[in-house]
Amino acid sequence: MRELLPVTMVLAVAVFVFYVAQRGLERRREVPVLGLVLFLHVAGAFAQVLITEGYYGGGDALFYHRQAQVLGYHVTADAARYFPEILRLVVQLEARLPVYVIGAGGPTGTMQGLTTLLSIPLQSSVYAISVAYSLAAFVGFRALYQVFRERFEAKHHPFILLAVAGLPSVVFWTSGILKEAVAMAFLGWMVLGAHRLSQGRWVAGGGMALVGIFGASLVKGYIVLVFLLAGAVLIYWHRAVRPDGTLRGRPVYFVGLAVIAVVAVIGFGRIFPRYSFAEAIEETHHLQVVGIRASGGSNYELGRAEQTLLSQAALAPFALVTVLFRPLPFEAPGATGAVNSAETLAVTLLVAWVLYRQKWRDLLAMVRGSPFLMASVVFILLGGVGIGLATTNLGTLSRYRVPLMPFIMGTLVVLYRVRPVPLPSPRGAAHPARRPVRGSAPSAPLDTR
Repeated sequence: MRELLPVTMVLAVAVFVFYVAQRGLERRREVPVLGLVLFLHVAGAFAQVLITEGYYGGGDALFYHRQAQVLGYHVTADAARYFPEILRLVVQLEARLPVYVIGAGGPTGTMQGLTTLLSIPLQSSVYAISVAYSLAAFVGFRALYQVFRERFEAKHHPFILLAVAGLPSVVFWTSGILKEAVAMAFLGWMVLGAHRLSQGRWVAGGGMALVGIFGASLVKGYIVLVFLLAGAVLIYWHRAVRPDGTLRGRPVYFVGLAVIAVVAVIGFGRIFPRYSFAEAIEETHHLQVVGIRASGGSNYELGRAEQTLLSQAALAPFALVTVLFRPLPFEAPGATGAVNSAETLAVTLLVAWVLYRQKWRDLLAMVRGSPFLMASVVFILLGGVGIGLATTNLGTLSRYRVPLMPFIMGTLVVLYRVRPVPLPSPRGAAHPARRPVRGSAPSAPLDTR
């Protein structure tokens, strides 16, 4: 009964969030899918608690919750003194608290602070807090889907929505008191902000992007690093690419955005030294060494790399393949491993079918002709290499690659369902299109801008 009131409160909030999120969507085709996605995320929040308690016997989510109970008690007893300190803990500033906080000044401290802020109105209900985190992630997915929705044809929207926000691993790892839920909540706004900037809406786009960058940097800073580069590609490609997919000769855009992206990456590394270029290579090598020394049935080793850029670059292709396609079916120990391997097998088959169905030239033309697909590919490649190099366990791999999966699945669905647009030959004549697939719609622009 203690859980009933806070859970009812947060479910009422979920209904309001759905009412707002479904506005502007097609009632017959998109709204039911959005409702299914919300249901999966709410159910995933309950499943996250039950599985973490019953199957894993503990985890990050329960640790954050226990710490929040302690901190919440002190905030309730003396709000004037400790509430500002909790806010400082969230934004990773030095906070004077009555208890020792593990990971203060980093993402772990941020999660404890956020959970504390939620635990006070939600009466420390682990289920209600989990649903609250899940709702935040759902809103981020809705923002990310808005970009796909504005970029591609309406007939593909329901499939894209389900692919972006309904993948089992994505739902599970963003439906609880976890960093991935917070990261996805802000990643969606980062991407929507970059999309608005590419449209010339500087105030709205800049505001969204800055909020997303700030929030995501508190829990998953490497996402921001990759986004800064992918976002620059999105803005440049939108300005430089013609509707037929060819590039205009506008070096000013390229040089300007390249300089801005480099300065942004360097500046981000100064604010968060852990994510500076030199520190990132050192940290990656350290994680690889620790992974080699650790024992476990799900551990893997890409190779013996040194703490140099060239040595890490040599492992990049293997890291990318690992992130995209592993664990393989015979590498899956336990029930969770089996679920992960089934999902990666489905991704592998979808990639193979896309490559079989489309010609390489057509795939390249579709990606080149869409600024958002181009930025998504950059995000997937850079993020996949980074995650693959820094991760040495197949069990945690499915969790760490969650920010990539909406882009991977959304891109695959678009490439699978959209017929390539014939591009002009170098002399300006139309390139002969392939014979249309039976039942497919006439060719149409891939990216509607």
